[in-house]
Amino acid sequence: MVTALKNIMDNDRKKIYLMICNQSTNLKQQDWLEQMPELNILADVKPVLIFNQPSADITPKIWLKLAKEIQQRFNQTDGFVILHSVDNLLYTSCALSFLLQNLTKPIVFTGVQSNKPSVKKTEIRANLINSYQAVNHQIAGVSVMFGNRLIKANQALKSNTEGSLNVFATPINVPSLLGRIDFSIRTFSKTGSAKEKTKFYTSLAEKVEVITVGPLINLKKIANQIEGCEGIAVNAEAYQNLPTDLIELLGKSGLPIVIWSKNISNPEFLPKNILLINSMTWPSALTKFLWVLTQTKNNKGIKELMNKNIAGEIIHQN
Repeated sequence: MVTALKNIMDNDRKKIYLMICNQSTNLKQQDWLEQMPELNILADVKPVLIFNQPSADITPKIWLKLAKEIQQRFNQTDGFVILHSVDNLLYTSCALSFLLQNLTKPIVFTGVQSNKPSVKKTEIRANLINSYQAVNHQIAGVSVMFGNRLIKANQALKSNTEGSLNVFATPINVPSLLGRIDFSIRTFSKTGSAKEKTKFYTSLAEKVEVITVGPLINLKKIANQIEGCEGIAVNAEAYQNLPTDLIELLGKSGLPIVIWSKNISNPEFLPKNILLINSMTWPSALTKFLWVLTQTKNNKGIKELMNKNIAGEIIHQN
């Protein structure tokens, strides 16, 4: 009777891969289940080491590797938890939302923010447990779980609340919060199947120059850097106007260019090769641009794809 009951419980448990993308916890791959036995109560945990360096060192090559490893295991599991500390996390998770589209299974990013050893162990334990609970609720798509919030990854913002375990926040008046864990998880999103077949992409544009607007911007240096590029992504953040000389230089380049800004709303003055984006977060805009450039090189096509809601990344329409 006991054996039969155990077999039923084992069959009911979700099979979830734990994809390890950093070394911040100082735990070896084979030690995970021994040091956190409660994870095996929540699911059949299968750890996979993807990247064994600090997550600040993660580059697009690791995004592609992670996407490939998920694709290879996609039909063997009920979902994925990705261990990835705060550095570069939004870029990695946003990239995955474009590389893995129309997902029918959950991919939940989590990790640890604190550098204090006494806090780090407790924080990572709590975040992993909450992440596995979130995967068990089968909310398809890429999300982030820190503290008690489950947030849509390509709409998440870094929180400014000091000392809070809720590292990420949602945009104002945007329904990006998928769920919250109090004493039990409460989900705010329906768990339906994707209308289209899941799509797996294996490439991102490699030759994209990223420019941050500032008072010390060096136009001569930029002119040399953009030679041979596939495109340019400009982070203008809180600027209300763009430097005239920069716009002139970018317009003459003829390259596909995305300018991300929170405050610039009038694109009429921009050359035809420049697209203004303020409808999504900067990590979403940048990683989406890398994906779009692998789909088309035509300026019109680029603009159409950048303005299309591909993976739920659009926060509001321009």
